[in-house]
Amino acid sequence: MHKKKQSHMKIQKEKFIQLIFIKQALQFGQFKLKSNRYSPYFFNSHCFYNGADILQIGEIYSDMIYASKVHIDVIFGPAYKGIPLATATVIALKNKYNLEVPYFFDRKEYKQYSDIGYIIGKKYNKKKIVIIDDVITSGKTIQKSNKIINILKNQNSISGIFFLFDREEFGTSNKYTAKKELQKKYNCPIISMISITDIIKYCTEHNIYPTDLSKIVKYYQQYKPSNKINT
Repeated sequence: MHKKKQSHMKIQKEKFIQLIFIKQALQFGQFKLKSNRYSPYFFNSHCFYNGADILQIGEIYSDMIYASKVHIDVIFGPAYKGIPLATATVIALKNKYNLEVPYFFDRKEYKQYSDIGYIIGKKYNKKKIVIIDDVITSGKTIQKSNKIINILKNQNSISGIFFLFDREEFGTSNKYTAKKELQKKYNCPIISMISITDIIKYCTEHNIYPTDLSKIVKYYQQYKPSNKINT
């Protein structure tokens, strides 16, 4: 059974990488990131904008969550890109695994009337929260998400954080990868569908985007932790 799950996730990974290039979700150029780094590539999950795409993305997250066996009471999708991702995930969890999981998300601005506050959705007490986001770079977005969850108080906690794409860069400490920092801070699984290493391998094997790939490799060498023990 374990090998069957591994095989399924491998197939999902390959299909997702193909979808990335079909939808041109991996974009080349010069991009300033939230981490204030300048990158020669950008992973843009907004390119998965139609029904077929979002169905596949929802299944990817639901498969990762189900395979991880994390305790899940509710899903949180940080604004803005995390909102449709969380929505797609709860639909996929219901359709594929018959799991009825609620979700909630935040606003960027505080609302001062009607449903007052930052949070849209039910207020939860003593729940295990899974966070859904598209990409992990330095981990700043998730650290903000933890602050939002703390607004809810009442002993809610993070049981897992799931991403589509891991850039495998060091986090805010410049010592460990952002993934390792989040694991150490929140003591929960941090899982991504693919990483920049997977993209580099795929492009190399298929001999595509050689010029852009060389820039990506150079950038990756600059921002990955030099000591692999700390990754």
